[in-house]
Amino acid sequence: MKITGKINKIYRINSNSVLCDVASFDKLKEGGTVDLPNEAAEQLLNMGVVEKAKSTKTKKELTNG
Repeated sequence: MKITGKINKIYRINSNSVLCDVASFDKLKEGGTVDLPNEAAEQLLNMGVVEKAKSTKTKKELTNG
């Protein structure tokens, strides 16, 4: 699942207390988007420190496959 970090909230979480790897967690702290396993993504979503990433595919890409 692709998620994006909420910069103003994710700093409250210790990286050792989540199922996410350190590199992905650092990218989330910067407000970046990462693809995580569903279990790790759901944990962060339940904490309220990330949000589901919006789809960046264009209409042309969706119709072509």
